[in-house]
Amino acid sequence: MRKNNKNQSKNINRPFDAEIKQMRKEKVILVTGIKVKPFVEACVKRGIELKVGSAYNGGIIFSEK
Repeated sequence: MRKNNKNQSKNINRPFDAEIKQMRKEKVILVTGIKVKPFVEACVKRGIELKVGSAYNGGIIFSEK
């Protein structure tokens, strides 16, 4: 029986790949309070400009400009 190795194949150098991919696909994303600063820094490093939306359920809504 083969073991599923999806967790081992994550790219550690780019921790917000899934969130950025979701933002580009769905146009908006909700980022929780403790991940806001690292998420914004990761987007700035990649050259992505963000629009800040309103606060919702302990997080902040972001969209790409």
